[in-house]
Amino acid sequence: MQYNPEFDYHSYENTKDRIKVVDTQPLKDYCLRVSFSNGKVKIYDIKPKLDTPAFSPLKNTELFSSVKVRHGTAFWDYDYGKGFGKGIDISETALYWDGVKCNS
Repeated sequence: MQYNPEFDYHSYENTKDRIKVVDTQPLKDYCLRVSFSNGKVKIYDIKPKLDTPAFSPLKNTELFSSVKVRHGTAFWDYDYGKGFGKGIDISETALYWDGVKCNS
């Protein structure tokens, strides 16, 4: 699938055509090895996001290492408290388009 700026990658109608995360593994230095439903594998560096409020809890290496796949995305169980949602996720489109191709 080639990137198409006209395609709504988050639309419910397009979920059957959407590339999904099927496996993810934490690596050293806050990187993720991500396998996708189209067979491609990429490395995603999360370090640039760690200073943002949404992703700063992932500085905790134990939490970062607990990544799992949920609804086709990379997901971490985390409770922000104070009525905010539970969990941290990175969309499959961000992981795919911003990830670097992995040869293994």
